[in-house]
Amino acid sequence: MLLWLKTDVAGPFRLLVVDEAGAPVPGAAAVVIHGDRRSTIEGDERGRVELDTDLRGERLHVVITGPPGAPLLPYSASRTFISGERIVLPRALTIAGSVQAPNGRPVPFATLVHTREGVATRIDLDDAGRFELGGLPSGPVVLRASLHAPSRPDARTVTKTVAAGSRHVVLTIDLEPLLEIHIAGWPRGVANVDCQLSVQAAGAGLGRGAVPGGAITRPIDSEGRVQFHALSHQARYRVFVHLPTHESYVLENLLSPATEPHEVPLRRGSSMTGELRGMPRNVDQFQIDAFSADLQLQVAGDVDDTAAFRVMGVPPGPWVLRASAWAGSRAYFGETSVREVPARGIQVDLK
Repeated sequence: MLLWLKTDVAGPFRLLVVDEAGAPVPGAAAVVIHGDRRSTIEGDERGRVELDTDLRGERLHVVITGPPGAPLLPYSASRTFISGERIVLPRALTIAGSVQAPNGRPVPFATLVHTREGVATRIDLDDAGRFELGGLPSGPVVLRASLHAPSRPDARTVTKTVAAGSRHVVLTIDLEPLLEIHIAGWPRGVANVDCQLSVQAAGAGLGRGAVPGGAITRPIDSEGRVQFHALSHQARYRVFVHLPTHESYVLENLLSPATEPHEVPLRRGSSMTGELRGMPRNVDQFQIDAFSADLQLQVAGDVDDTAAFRVMGVPPGPWVLRASAWAGSRAYFGETSVREVPARGIQVDLK
């Protein structure tokens, strides 16, 4: 005798929502889209979601989610559904770990990019270098931790592939070699002044971005100390610090990573003062900058309301002063050369 079991007959049109172990998921919810018609359906305590019987046999787009706070991934599909069909919500997995230096100390404020199936997501880490990535399906995930943008000449990057659900993942970024600088004669209590570092010689075997001319900045602490992550032990750097409030500067060439900090002097700079002529009325914005082609430097100056300007604490050598002003939609520019510093009574004509 043959026994035929017919499914999807007249009666309630239900889907049963279960987890990966086959247990019903109470409180699941479904969003059902049919053409331009959209409805939200709450599941019962037995994991059953009851659909409109008029939709039986129709192609539907259905999104089913677990109850709020449940570690379950949503289900989404566009197809026809059979009454009594089981819809499995996979468990959401977490990856947790930290970014560390080789000595086990945390690497603060690193950036983490996690990639799965070609989709990349970026997060910024805290000062402890810890991370926790939730809501992941099973499968491999590529983690890439970076210290600074890859285009920067002090970038550090490490990549690791782990399985979703992994805990205590450690990504190790080698911070060596270090270039440390101590500025002798640094004014007491002065902090957060930028130190500009530019690559003069990158060294062999380095990747993209490691090219002469690349520049970064780092804040100097109140004791005149600053630290950089160097490209390599063979890299050479130029360091420039401009301290106009104290009419001083630091300019040192071909510094390389070393086991001890480099002691560099704070030097007394010179000044350039004068006036901008032809300053328009009702000016909205104005500025003046000094450029040195020999030193490959740019230094900002100050302009007051009377069109008087000053550029303080610059190294010796010829300079070019470039001024600009904006009044409404019109822009004015002026330029003049200064052969030696200090220099006073300079006139820059705006046109």
